[in-house]
Amino acid sequence: MGVTGRIIAGSLAGLLALLGLFFSANAIDGGIYYSGLLIFVTMVSYIGYLVKRQIAEGEAAHRASAAGEVEAEGSRRS
Repeated sequence: MGVTGRIIAGSLAGLLALLGLFFSANAIDGGIYYSGLLIFVTMVSYIGYLVKRQIAEGEAAHRASAAGEVEAEGSRRS
């Protein structure tokens, strides 16, 4: 999934998290209340996973470009 896909998935997860809170706030019985909270916690965890994954990919790309620059400097010195 590309960056655009992650933005869309994160946005939908945010909307579902808000929907879960809405269900919990307007719950009549315990089942709906806890289901809404479960939806909220699951979606917030998924958003956190998306952020973590994006940061890890950015750091990996940064390390790869830095390693390429170091190799290029080493070959220029020879």
